[in-house]
Amino acid sequence: FDIETGKPVFQRERLASLGPVVAAAWSPDGKYLFTGGQSGQLVSWEIAEPTAKPRSHAGHKRTVSCLAVGPEGRFILSAGHDRTVVWQQPNTPDKARSVELPGSGEIHAVRIGSPPVTALATDGKDVFEIDLKTAAILRTVKLDRRSCQSADFSSDGQSIAVSQGRDVIIYDTAEGQVKTKIQVGNDLQWCVRFTPDGERL
Repeated sequence: FDIETGKPVFQRERLASLGPVVAAAWSPDGKYLFTGGQSGQLVSWEIAEPTAKPRSHAGHKRTVSCLAVGPEGRFILSAGHDRTVVWQQPNTPDKARSVELPGSGEIHAVRIGSPPVTALATDGKDVFEIDLKTAAILRTVKLDRRSCQSADFSSDGQSIAVSQGRDVIIYDTAEGQVKTKIQVGNDLQWCVRFTPDGERL
């Protein structure tokens, strides 16, 4: 949608094969929209070409829960309820690589690391650092054993926010130490996101 006019600039229907779309991410240049569905499928849309067919990418066995797109949209990182993290270049989905993370429950957030040969993923209980060259888990940082509704990494990757019930807890990504605990109110916090500067939620 155009924010000023409220009019749609791109619209697609009949997306039953995707199931409900539950994850989405833009390429940095805004030319491509990547979407993940409850079916586990991952597709991308070229916004400037409304009639172009969506491009399919290597997906997941269960719901796609989170996405991250690298610089210039040349790299996609995804994770899902199957606890698998998948990374690939949009033009070569047949060369996608993946790693299955230990534990149970969905992966709530992923982040392309710095340098971009690593990635971070979390289920709200642990933070996993992944080597994207070898598909090995480099380290696991323990957080809290309680279940969570949502999680997000700060833009610099140094902090992670986790919503647990009515609380939002900010952890240090490197050590898993609690930095801040925010008691929000009486309602469950279903979604948490950092601002780009990492100073607010």
